[in-house]
Amino acid sequence: MKVKALIDCVGVEYELKKNETADLSKALAEKLLKFQYVEEVKTVKKSPKKKVNE
Repeated sequence: MKVKALIDCVGVEYELKKNETADLSKALAEKLLKFQYVEEVKTVKKSPKKKVNE
């Protein structure tokens, strides 16, 4: 799961600085989310813009 660190935090499987993004295991990411150390990074799919014929 991709997350963004809200604070500096260090643990057994991770070492994150504030505003750094990382791809962590789902279990670890959920624990850090629970304690509000990180926030989930969600990707947004952009659809191609349609060209307007004049």
